[in-house]
Amino acid sequence: MPGSGARAAFDLEIAASWLACGLEPDKVWFYRQSDIPEIPELTWLLTCVAGKGLLNRAHAYKAAVDKNREAGETTMPASPAACSCTRC
Repeated sequence: MPGSGARAAFDLEIAASWLACGLEPDKVWFYRQSDIPEIPELTWLLTCVAGKGLLNRAHAYKAAVDKNREAGETTMPASPAACSCTRC
């Protein structure tokens, strides 16, 4: 995003979209993954220890490999896992 104003508008638009889809604000929390430093730290850790066999079973990894994507894009399964772990 070019500026902080554009980023804030984008964030509000995404939140409004989720609310329009029926998400109940009293039952969920909205947050940006980039605002929680533990998420990228844990993502890095998980990408260091996740075995190739484990990644081969992840749908996002298999799809990225099928499209011949770069290594950074093939580590996608670790990011949602890190996000889930930080909510514990």
